[in-house]
Amino acid sequence: MATINTLGAMTFEDITTFEQADDTEAEILLSRLYHPGLSTDHRLFDSLPAPQQQLLRALERQSERWRHKPYFRDNLFDRRIALLNGYHKSQRLVNCMMSRSPYTNSKSLARCNLRECPFCTYIKGQDMLKKYLPAWEPGVWHELVFSIRGGVPLSTLSLSGESLAEIWDTMRSCIREFAPSCEGIIGWEELAVYEFWPAVRLTPHLQVLVRSIEEPDVCLLAGIIAEDWRRKKLTCMPDPQLSPIKSEAHFYECLEYVKPVELLSAYDTGYRNAKSTGQLEEFHQEVREFFDAYAEQTSVYQDRWSLKLRAYFSCAVTRCPYIYFGDCHGAAGNPVGLDKETRRTPEHQEFIRARKQEAQQKEAADAEQAAHEQHHSEPIDSTINHAMNYEHQPQ
Repeated sequence: MATINTLGAMTFEDITTFEQADDTEAEILLSRLYHPGLSTDHRLFDSLPAPQQQLLRALERQSERWRHKPYFRDNLFDRRIALLNGYHKSQRLVNCMMSRSPYTNSKSLARCNLRECPFCTYIKGQDMLKKYLPAWEPGVWHELVFSIRGGVPLSTLSLSGESLAEIWDTMRSCIREFAPSCEGIIGWEELAVYEFWPAVRLTPHLQVLVRSIEEPDVCLLAGIIAEDWRRKKLTCMPDPQLSPIKSEAHFYECLEYVKPVELLSAYDTGYRNAKSTGQLEEFHQEVREFFDAYAEQTSVYQDRWSLKLRAYFSCAVTRCPYIYFGDCHGAAGNPVGLDKETRRTPEHQEFIRARKQEAQQKEAADAEQAAHEQHHSEPIDSTINHAMNYEHQPQ
């Protein structure tokens, strides 16, 4: 039987192989409980497997310390789901902003920089806003949501030999080929979890902002996507949606739209459906299989040099989800994004807050004015019908 380390820091093996431990009753109990509702105050907490108890305690400490921050408070249920179902970076997630980094001399608290962390994705969105807010120009920016039609069942990916990474890489290749026709591009990978039960269904997609003085060539983009999809022999159907960014406030919202993977809705629906048919253990097996696949398909292997071994070794690292092309890339000859030193000054941050507030107020005023005009204007068809009815009334 596998042994679980309950005294020191947990390893990846401790977290992902808890089902092999000699604790069958605790495992069965965990597979029947509603994971978003589990906390250190739960009446059955002491009966849970030891690794999950440790993770929940660490999560409670983190949430209590940062309870005044909504990004730590509001995402609590999603993180419980991840921690209790074998998320491969659980320890790193619960240690975010809890201690200093052992690898630097900085006195600031260490961030995990995981795409599943609500705090780190919030910080990335704010950095995007500070970097590109001054680049706003009416009629120049467009939003491209490059998605998959109908989602992709996890079982289909396994049977077809495809992967989330291959789909994302193909999407990125399409954007890279399309980029020369535009002034610049900003984008990042995202994953939507639609269902955990009766089978896991996902939608990998790219959230892209296109900077183009001329109208983007939709036919060119469609041709590139069709060719790359045929070359990669992907069975899923691409579903790109390109639309102009309608206002300055909308542009700022798009820049901030960096968010962690949302799990609660799919988990809650699946749990209730599985409970009604007495299949909770099978349901949680599907959830754990998702996290097993997620660990593999969001990682890339790199060769790194070990000073101790005096040799290269291969290690898995999280793939970078962000892409930049054209004048949106920091290495461009005349980049539209501000450099790190400028955008992190107190003066620029105050400018960002004021500019964002003005844009939101203007959008709200424009919406109110449009609603007022629509309320006081009668449709043409209605006016014609009214006139015709009046003419046919008996005198």
